[in-house]
Amino acid sequence: GRGCEGAARRERWLCIGGRLLGAGADVGAGQRDGCSGLYVDSQKGHLVVVEALLAAGADKDAKMDGGATALLIGSHQGHLAVVEALLGAGADKEARAQDGISALIVASQGGHLAVVEALLAAGADKDATDEEGWTALY
Repeated sequence: GRGCEGAARRERWLCIGGRLLGAGADVGAGQRDGCSGLYVDSQKGHLVVVEALLAAGADKDAKMDGGATALLIGSHQGHLAVVEALLGAGADKEARAQDGISALIVASQGGHLAVVEALLAAGADKDATDEEGWTALY
């Protein structure tokens, strides 16, 4: 779009995404496997787009076929600002993928201390287990 061409690749993408949202693009649209814009942008750490999608009414707790949510993938990738935005929007901190894994467990496994601290501060269950009995501690 006009005004987006000269920007660096990431900023150009953010500019175009903003224009699409401004034009009324469906924030709930996704692929057959449930993958949505909110999920992908949470995975990539695109905070500005995540905030815009949340403000436009994107489902903060939408699940992919395997049960993963935007909060789970953002936690897995260690994107603290994205995790904080999702928690601030009321995302379910206890949502689980099909294998029972939670955002706190994946953040801990990935060594993302700041994300672990944010999830604990939000009240995530520190003793939750996945289907094999793994916790955030071990």
